[in-house]
Amino acid sequence: MGRVIAAVIIVTTVAGGILYWNWYTQSEEYKKDQQHIAQLQQQSDTLKQQTEALKAENERLKSELEKVQAEQANLAAQNDALNKAIATYKSTGKMPETKMPYPPK
Repeated sequence: MGRVIAAVIIVTTVAGGILYWNWYTQSEEYKKDQQHIAQLQQQSDTLKQQTEALKAENERLKSELEKVQAEQANLAAQNDALNKAIATYKSTGKMPETKMPYPPK
C-alpha cells in the first residue's frame, strides 16, 4: 500500500511538473506573440500614415502638373499666333492687325 501511495505521489508530482512547464512555456510564447502583434500594428499604422502623406503629395503634384500643362498649352497657342504673325509680316511686309500676346515673364 505504501508503494502505491508513493507511486501516486511521484506520478502526480511528475505530471504537475510537466503541466507547470507546459503552462510556463505557453505563457512565454503568448507574451512574445502579443509583442510581435503590437509591433506589426505599429508598423501598419506607420505605413498607413505614410500612405496618406504620399497620397496628399500625389494630389498636390497632380494639380501642379495640370497647371504646368495648361501653361504649356497657352505658350504653344501664343507661339502659333506669333509664327502666323511672322509669316504674315514676311509675306506682306506689314505688321498684322492681330492682338499679339505679351512676352512671357
